[in-house]
Amino acid sequence: MAVNEPAPPAAPPRHLSIVPPPAPDERLHARVLTSSEEVAALRPDWDALVERCAASAFLSGTFFIAWLEEMGAGSAPFVVAVEEADGRLRGICPWARRGALAFSVPGRFRVAGELLAAPGDLETVWRIGLRAALRRRRVRAVVVPWLPAGPQVEAATAACQELRLAHRALARYRRWLQPLAGTFDEYHSGLSTRRRRALRNGRNKLEREGEVVFRDVAYDDALPTLRAFFARQWDPRLRMDVIWLDSAEGSAIDRRVLERFAHEVVLLEVGGRAVAGAVTVSCGDYRTFLYLVRDPDVSAASPGETLNLELIRRAYADGVRVFDHMGEGGRKDWQGVAPTQGYELVVTRRGPLGAALLAARGAQVARSERGLVD
Repeated sequence: MAVNEPAPPAAPPRHLSIVPPPAPDERLHARVLTSSEEVAALRPDWDALVERCAASAFLSGTFFIAWLEEMGAGSAPFVVAVEEADGRLRGICPWARRGALAFSVPGRFRVAGELLAAPGDLETVWRIGLRAALRRRRVRAVVVPWLPAGPQVEAATAACQELRLAHRALARYRRWLQPLAGTFDEYHSGLSTRRRRALRNGRNKLEREGEVVFRDVAYDDALPTLRAFFARQWDPRLRMDVIWLDSAEGSAIDRRVLERFAHEVVLLEVGGRAVAGAVTVSCGDYRTFLYLVRDPDVSAASPGETLNLELIRRAYADGVRVFDHMGEGGRKDWQGVAPTQGYELVVTRRGPLGAALLAARGAQVARSERGLVD
């Protein structure tokens, strides 16, 4: 090399060169929060963003912190906050990290795996969040369960392609989102004749047993009844991770979310005796069906269906835009609620290790769908 010839630039660290750096003109930037104190400091702005976006309460900082404190042993925060230069919050990747895996907390423990951002920011926030996560040496993969089809999957896939990341969207679940257009009477008349007849017959059977009353109660007052119904209604072997009604830690999380967000706890009583109960939580005009349980001894009269119809009526009356019925369970097809395909998104760096991770997870999901593994 000649004396005056400039030295070649040093090669960037290998783990950073795999994921492209930010574009020079990108107006938003990532801030990765890895401590409980950082997350707690962000919570007011995080919750305010949930309300601005009218998103699920389970995408909130309140839920994330409650889960971290009650059930997060072995996991550390790995929240990617996407901000403007002046610090204004524009998006959140509500993730935690366990070993080399970053995962969506609300997607793993509630049916709300989506990223939090305004619709126009989705692809940008996905791109910034995934780049920030996978440019870190210790994170080898990001897993987002319960990601609904539509804008979220499209934005995530576009971001992965732009960043040249290896990824797979594995079709796994059904997500039941009910847009509430028109009026309750229009919704009810749109149900099939068979469905309306079944609802009417169920209500008549209940009324023959006694006065039918929908009673609003406090969560703690209803909890013993809800737990008793849940324990009798569900086979323990079939209980999903997203159901923690009979867990002290889960109830503590629910209690903290309900303290922060508008909610209703309703018992259906017949002749003064509770036969079904439900909990919903709302953020703006977005309402989530948290629980609906019933007394299995009176299932012939369909108390759960009667209570569900009352909650849909209330949602229309309250101006709710979307009623999120979450995941599997119940006869949701009978309610006129169309399922949305749900995906598990797995993202990793390109290369032999990334390909092996995607292949292994894909095979595990395929076996799970055939009932060979949990």
